[in-house]
Amino acid sequence: MGADLVADDLTIFMADGSTLLATAPSGAVSALELRGLGLARLKLVPHVALKAFVWLGASTARLPEPENVQVLGCAVPLLRHPATADLAAKLLIWLDSRTCERGRI
Repeated sequence: MGADLVADDLTIFMADGSTLLATAPSGAVSALELRGLGLARLKLVPHVALKAFVWLGASTARLPEPENVQVLGCAVPLLRHPATADLAAKLLIWLDSRTCERGRI
């Protein structure tokens, strides 16, 4: 389980049927700023199907009702969570659980 770099500050979205795709603009630098550590050179993934938007804000209910955002005619889950040290781990578990629910393991 892990993550790949698609884009950093600028991201282009496009619809492919009911799937929202994310890609970097042409000429994008294949690096990610790690605040306090410098730039990490990473290989860019050409595009990816977007699985969720994460709103880094105030906490919601302990077990919130599912929310979606409509972008270019595609429904994408909206997750609300404060920026905490364990957020990345929680998101990876959430993504893995979605795969299990759909029987793709």
